[in-house]
Amino acid sequence: MKTNSFSISKRYTLIISTIVLIAIVLSLASLVSYNYTASNITNTAINAIHSSSQAQVSDLSNLIAGKLELVTDNLAMISDTPAVALQNVSAAQILFEEAQNSTKNLTYDYTWINADGIALTSANLSNIATIQIENLTFEQSPYFLGAKNSGALYYSTGQVSIVSHLPTIYIAQPLYVNGTVNGQSNKVFNGIVFASINLPSIGQYVESQISSHSQSSVGLVDPSGIVLFTANQSLIGTSIFGSEFQSTLPTSMKQPFNSMLNQSLEGKSGISDFSYNGTSGTIVCQPIFVPDPNEADSHEFAILFVSHPDVLAITQSSEIAFLGEATAFTITGIIVASLVASIIVLRWNRRLDERVKEKTAELVSLNSQLEEQNKAQKDLINIAAHELRTPTQTILTTAEIMADLLPPTELSKASSVPSRSNPPSLQDYNSSNRQEEPLVSDLRGLVESTHRNAKRLAVLTQRILEVAKIDNKGLKLDLQDFDLNEIIKEAIDDVRASFSSNNLGVNVSKISIRFEPATPTLFIAADKTKVYEVISNILRNALEHSRGSAEGIVISLEKSADQVIVKVRDDGGGIDPDILPRLFNKFVTKMGTGLGLYISKSYVEAHGGKIWAENNSDGHGSTFYFSIPTEATKPLILSKSTLN
Repeated sequence: MKTNSFSISKRYTLIISTIVLIAIVLSLASLVSYNYTASNITNTAINAIHSSSQAQVSDLSNLIAGKLELVTDNLAMISDTPAVALQNVSAAQILFEEAQNSTKNLTYDYTWINADGIALTSANLSNIATIQIENLTFEQSPYFLGAKNSGALYYSTGQVSIVSHLPTIYIAQPLYVNGTVNGQSNKVFNGIVFASINLPSIGQYVESQISSHSQSSVGLVDPSGIVLFTANQSLIGTSIFGSEFQSTLPTSMKQPFNSMLNQSLEGKSGISDFSYNGTSGTIVCQPIFVPDPNEADSHEFAILFVSHPDVLAITQSSEIAFLGEATAFTITGIIVASLVASIIVLRWNRRLDERVKEKTAELVSLNSQLEEQNKAQKDLINIAAHELRTPTQTILTTAEIMADLLPPTELSKASSVPSRSNPPSLQDYNSSNRQEEPLVSDLRGLVESTHRNAKRLAVLTQRILEVAKIDNKGLKLDLQDFDLNEIIKEAIDDVRASFSSNNLGVNVSKISIRFEPATPTLFIAADKTKVYEVISNILRNALEHSRGSAEGIVISLEKSADQVIVKVRDDGGGIDPDILPRLFNKFVTKMGTGLGLYISKSYVEAHGGKIWAENNSDGHGSTFYFSIPTEATKPLILSKSTLN
């Protein structure tokens, strides 16, 4: 029962382990699902932000480039007009005003400077008046010299305007007239026309193009790294790589920002994500290229930066947080459910263990009682058998002596009662035909009845002893070689004689017993006495139930490669269906003791064979079978073994 208890405990341990394993797998699956979904949501949000930011920056850069292209087109148109070529200021004035009106949301002024650096006119006459009053000249200004020396459209870096006193960039177009230089016809420098763009204005213009809901901020840097515009206007005009600007960047952002900036200065767009103080965002940069009306190539005017806070990511973060809470709740529920299930299983296990222990104790007690009863039964059988053997033997011997003392009769001569040598005589009979006296006749009947019943008692005692040996595992085989055919013939003769002499109520003279051997001789190595007993028991059973029909009793043998089968077919009434399944158990019979077939089964199985019975298919009688394995059919086996 300890094994059963251990098995139950092991089974419940396995169940709990399975519950825990399922809980772990479900928790991990929930966690993986959460991470996967959160990652997808985040990546989708970031990709959406990147796409939106890149589209926004592209639109802004195209918009600025378009406005600057309009400025350069205005400058080119003004420089090509006859009024400017002939320096007809009054005629050119309207051109400058129209140009300023067309780009007034970007430019501060359009101005005409002659070859000596003197301002002739501008779109905003108040500006030209200030210049004239202050006697300002431009011949040393960077954009004047830049346009004059390059002979092409010139873009200045950010510098403070001497007129507006604001950070300003200038786009200057050089003017040329046909003239003679050193006696040769050539173009002669005749001054410049330029457009003034205040950096705060361009920044405000760019910001006005951004949706108020986007929360984006913009910045402009010229190709040399000078800040043209940023939200912190104190940094306008400073180098973006200088300490003043770099100090405003968080440490974590410096490396990715500067790397992206260097990439942008090489004419490439870029994008980078940042995270600072719990906020995250995206910075997108893109160069702004302006077509040069006088050249085939475009000019890199500036680099546009747009920083975009991850508003979408923030929105998705709340969803991710909710998903995380739901996942945590799910995992907690799984853990709690597994713990509850484990506790229930443990309680069941404990209760079951208690029940098992109770039942085990009961079974142990019952088993002990059964063992005691079995031992007492065996002891009783042994004692009874031994106690019966002595008086039985005495009765049998006395009956034999008494029978020997009586004068012989025809019946006694044919009986199986053995004669004693030189028996004493009560009376000397001179003639066998002499009539017996009544007293002697009665005495003879009593002696024969006593002798017959004493023999039956002796057989019963012997069977009880055999059953005790079988139950106590004390059955032994004495193997020897013998002819199975001869044993069967001997058993037939002995059983016939026994039925005739013991007056068992069966007229064996009217019952046919036919033996059909498989071969003339059939040697086997077995216990001769026990095989004889098996055949005798089956044959007696057949005679007791025979109806004396023409079929009679048939004994036959079947020899195959692995066994010899003995068959005994009778013509009786068949085996009761209620008894048939238990036919070879002890005490299973409707007449007699029921020990003979039990002993026969034990003898056959001790040889390694099998015994069985069945009712005949024609409805007349039954057939008993028993087999001896192949090992017992080999002739001339001289070795002997003992089988317990």
